[in-house]
Amino acid sequence: MTAAEFKNAVREGKPPAFKDADLVTCATCAVISGISAVMTIPAVAGADYRDCTSLSLNGIECSPVKVNDDGSAEVTVEAAAVSPDRTSETIPKNYCTGDLLRDIAEGKEIEISVGGKDGVVEDIIFPEDIISARISACIGAGENGCALVNGGENPLKNGHLFQPLGADFSEAFVYGCGEISPFVNDPDLRSMGAGTKILVNGVIGTITAINNGVESEGVFAGVKVGGPSLSVSADMKDMMPEFMGGLTSKSGRESVIAVAVAIPVLDSESIKALSVTDKEIPLPVIDLDKSVKVGDADYGAVWQDADRSIEVNPLNCLYCGGCPAGSLCPRKAVILGGGVIQSRCISCGRCLNTCPGEVYSMNTGSITIKEGCKEGITEGITEGMSIPIKLRLSDRRRAEEICEIMKEMIEDGEFSLTEN
Repeated sequence: MTAAEFKNAVREGKPPAFKDADLVTCATCAVISGISAVMTIPAVAGADYRDCTSLSLNGIECSPVKVNDDGSAEVTVEAAAVSPDRTSETIPKNYCTGDLLRDIAEGKEIEISVGGKDGVVEDIIFPEDIISARISACIGAGENGCALVNGGENPLKNGHLFQPLGADFSEAFVYGCGEISPFVNDPDLRSMGAGTKILVNGVIGTITAINNGVESEGVFAGVKVGGPSLSVSADMKDMMPEFMGGLTSKSGRESVIAVAVAIPVLDSESIKALSVTDKEIPLPVIDLDKSVKVGDADYGAVWQDADRSIEVNPLNCLYCGGCPAGSLCPRKAVILGGGVIQSRCISCGRCLNTCPGEVYSMNTGSITIKEGCKEGITEGITEGMSIPIKLRLSDRRRAEEICEIMKEMIEDGEFSLTEN
């Protein structure tokens, strides 16, 4: 059973019992600042990795770790973005590690550049030539995230935002997949730990660590948000590119990743944890203008009363030259003429705010300051106040998709928490 199926049954007043499910698939699909990879790349004619002074794949700097007898090399690919002066006709500005890994998953050719004492050797390699590749990432898959608002008198620019955040608490920017997130459904870590099998971007991987201390808590605008996070790792072979790629923010280029975890239904305590729904999950609300928490909302109106994906009406397209929605889309998912590349879209809502022809529509939901939340309440924000969501950096639709993929793999015998 997927977490969405379980929660819907709870909302309908028919909570599942032990006989209904032995595993519940939970997931998150989110934007992260760091994702890295270790891969073994083939030998390139005219280049010697042992003497190289620089090495890059599609402009992303790599570091040789080991050179093998056959001339291939094991390299690390760190979280990075290509500087504009290093981009080519085939490598766009702000291309990053997440984009490179997606291109490999999609089977695209990769430009390799190897610098040495005799100059620079440039060539093309193909994903099938890459001998092995494994990604690692740390993802806040647990206590969700926060809602950002602006209580100032003027729109606020911030490195984490795609656009200025409206003044006077008129808009919100939200992180978190809510009720289907892994730690929400296993808060006591009874079923998750180092070595636990999971899905990463659609393929079997492992949890390498649970980061579960004060130092693991996220800090946004000086306010602690979130909670435990998962460090994960997986072989890239057969990864699904729709869960991957880069994302542009004001602070640079970040990456998208999807992680799914199967939570066993062990006893009544498991049922209790799995029965928590969006409306019961706290959502801290932070005023970026004053760097202070101003209250709590919940994920009910964020996801239960909102659309999962963008609707497109191409007949509204004004064909306005440079297409502002396309040029400003952080995932490069909007195409000229009123279209969306669904495999790239994370339904963040950016195009709703940038398309003058209103080609794109979606109910992005809202947050409501909970009644009775006295702490942090400031002038201009009141209990029961509803604030519309303008941008979101978690993709509930993709998270639900990878939950379904994991469920099908379990039913087909392709995934088991224990070794076969």
